[in-house]
Amino acid sequence: MSTEICNLKYRKAIIIWLLTGCLLIAAMVVIGGITRLTGSGLSITEWKLIHGTIPPLNEKEWIEEFDSYKTIPQYKLLNYNFSLDDFKQIYFWEYFHRLLGRVIGMVFFFPFLFFWINKQFNNERLRKMLLLFFLGGLQGFLGWFMVKSGLTERTSVSHYRLAIHLISAFITFGATFYVALDYIFPKRREYDLHLKKLYKLSWITMIVLCVQIIYGAFVAGLKAGRIFNSFPKMDDNWISDAVGMSLQKLGAIAMFDAMPVVQVIHRYVAYAVVILFFSSIFHSKEFKHC
Repeated sequence: MSTEICNLKYRKAIIIWLLTGCLLIAAMVVIGGITRLTGSGLSITEWKLIHGTIPPLNEKEWIEEFDSYKTIPQYKLLNYNFSLDDFKQIYFWEYFHRLLGRVIGMVFFFPFLFFWINKQFNNERLRKMLLLFFLGGLQGFLGWFMVKSGLTERTSVSHYRLAIHLISAFITFGATFYVALDYIFPKRREYDLHLKKLYKLSWITMIVLCVQIIYGAFVAGLKAGRIFNSFPKMDDNWISDAVGMSLQKLGAIAMFDAMPVVQVIHRYVAYAVVILFFSSIFHSKEFKHC
């Protein structure tokens, strides 16, 4: 009896731990978006796992960080008129973004160690936890991989790397939430035959949503939102003539690199997401028969 109570206590603690991780990952995405909007992402030009935890503490250290920033194209071509105070403002968001990443790492590692020592993971769940650690580490690597693309020749990061970094964050969130659900509903039944349609529809919705997220990153990375900022039409047309011209000039690569094409795809995939979402709600009525 005491063992069952203890296991239940641990299970609740694990659920809280995993859901806390989900909240932190969501916060990380929001802070990452703010970092992007404020143009702060390239303000820290080096990745220092331990030393980077502490921000500049005096004028000399601030000047050293600012001098490092002065060596990259973003400063030379865009922000050459920045003062030290201007630099401090953009530095804050990128520093906070990286600090939160370190916090997430610790929030995952130390409770995991505690639960593992107390033998709360069977082999299957241990593999799932290790997968979450891998995804978290990969997310950190992809973040730096993205930043590196803007340190030598570009004034901003690659929109491809930005998209990879963003979608990996959603995958990490989804995987963490899925494992949490495994603890919340440990005895959940497999889908019945009459729910297969809903199951397939959910997968289709998720895939289309991922495409929408990726193109959202493309729009942000290319600053494609600035060329047509009216909605639902693109200026006076539902599909701008610039879309056809870009496809004619660049071919298939225009779907990923041309601002008008990227924006129109992002707009119309959004409609598909809404339609699939409401279709899922409609078909979810089948759960009444379970």
